[in-house]
Amino acid sequence: MLALTPAAVEVVNTITAASGMPDTAGLRIATTGEDPGSGGLDLEIVPEPVDRDEVVGETGARIFLEPGAAAYLSDKVLDGQLDDEGRARFAVGPQADDNVGGAPQS
Repeated sequence: MLALTPAAVEVVNTITAASGMPDTAGLRIATTGEDPGSGGLDLEIVPEPVDRDEVVGETGARIFLEPGAAAYLSDKVLDGQLDDEGRARFAVGPQADDNVGGAPQS
């Protein structure tokens, strides 16, 4: 299952709170093509999960994974940060036994 770093949790909580959507809102990650590993992921703040989405929730942060994205991200960790202008940036990296809950490794 996709793991979230504390920074990713903070970013998701910040952007969903600022979205003006209900408390059920979350970050939805979906595949955009046949190979999500080559940049084929779409991220969007949505009010609730879509049918068949896998819901990952950690400390209030809600992530909705469409089935293709859930399969691709099952062994990954999501990290995030807000830049100086408040824009969210995310990075996906492999999970390691000593890395769960930590930043993606380069």
